[in-house]
Amino acid sequence: MMSEDTKQLETQVMTVPEKARAIKIISNETYQKAGEILVEIKGLRKAVNKSFDPIISKAFAAHREAVAQKRKVEAPLAQAEGIIKPAMAAWDTDQERIRRAEEMRLQELARKQAEERQLAEASALEAQGDKKAADEVITAPVDVAPVVLQKTVPKVQGVSFREVWRGECIDKMALIKAAATDQKLSALLEPNNVAINQLARSLRESFLIPGCRSIKEKIVSGRIC
Repeated sequence: MMSEDTKQLETQVMTVPEKARAIKIISNETYQKAGEILVEIKGLRKAVNKSFDPIISKAFAAHREAVAQKRKVEAPLAQAEGIIKPAMAAWDTDQERIRRAEEMRLQELARKQAEERQLAEASALEAQGDKKAADEVITAPVDVAPVVLQKTVPKVQGVSFREVWRGECIDKMALIKAAATDQKLSALLEPNNVAINQLARSLRESFLIPGCRSIKEKIVSGRIC
């Protein structure tokens, strides 16, 4: 609950936007008046900070302490999770590799057996004098049913895997050249706005970089006299 002083401050603050909207700078006198309102704003901001900053500081300190305590208690669990998760993922990946390799081996074996049966059938037909049928058999595509092996890794209730893909740039110049010829890739060239701003502040009018521009803004500040 706000104190009476804070309520009065809030009431006072609520009147300032109307003052700002009402002022029209059309002369030096109205310019002076606008400056006085700006100084008033600075004074009220100082009062707002004085009223709320101690409360915020206490709340922040309490939040930070609570987060620190939670992390301290939770740390052993995170450590254990960091050990088990990679080990399970590695085992699952390795077993899947073995399963797929065995599938490929059995698929190739089935294909060779089908080819041998096809060749034997064609040889038999040719031996019987039916060369046309033998040619049809030998040129027919080999039909082999796909081999699918069941996974050997058990399904653990409450444990699941998901694939997460990520990309990284390993050759910046190659990416720039590709983006120069493919407009869709230009979104991958994220400008370094921090560095651009630093150069603009340093070079000012001499900031002449293709694709960039320097912008000069006049910032008005006020202070309590």
